[in-house]
Amino acid sequence: MKQILAGLCLLSVIGCNSSGAPGNPRQGMVPAGPRGEILAENITTWGREHVGTGDDTLIDWHILSSRDEGHLSYVEVEPTPQEVGYDKFVFVVSFADEPATLIATYCFENGKYLMFSSNADLEDELPDTLPW
Repeated sequence: MKQILAGLCLLSVIGCNSSGAPGNPRQGMVPAGPRGEILAENITTWGREHVGTGDDTLIDWHILSSRDEGHLSYVEVEPTPQEVGYDKFVFVVSFADEPATLIATYCFENGKYLMFSSNADLEDELPDTLPW
């Protein structure tokens, strides 16, 4: 019983993280392996570069879930604080070349993910609405 209580106390101090990645206890389902590491390390940078607030508010981006389709990762994320106009987004990240790049962004509106922006050099055909 003492071990269980000690473990719970430790979790309350360091936080829970289903991804096992240090430093961000709010990260959700980060995929295992090198792809997951790249996503976790870059998600906030990509979010700040591609989705702005119109002022200097620094937004942290947290991975909620992700799925892979070939060289593409579809990463469901949420901004904190929620100052960008939408509660959730899906970032589409291409691993076709190095370094991995964010090629499209979908915003969550009216119960579905709608195309928000995409890279002008987009080689992959993406739908206007994601069937999430």
